[in-house]
Amino acid sequence: MDFSLKNLADIILLYMENLIPTKKSKLYKKNLKILKQQDWFNELRNGYNPVFLMNISIREKIIEYDEKLNQQEYKSELKEVLRKELG
Repeated sequence: MDFSLKNLADIILLYMENLIPTKKSKLYKKNLKILKQQDWFNELRNGYNPVFLMNISIREKIIEYDEKLNQQEYKSELKEVLRKELG
């Protein structure tokens, strides 16, 4: 019950956030587009189902993405956030 309420709250916040475009939301969309082109990210997305993109902590981690970062380090950090948030 608590899990579904949290997911519902995340979905509502996501919807409200998408109504008003901000610098953060533009950066999220740009980074998500880049990440979707990478095989390892698509494997994560398929493994955890697309709902994981609605999680606030994961969205924040996607916003932090930069192509100049160490890809292996970023990948492991994202997996750690996934484990903490989604089990």
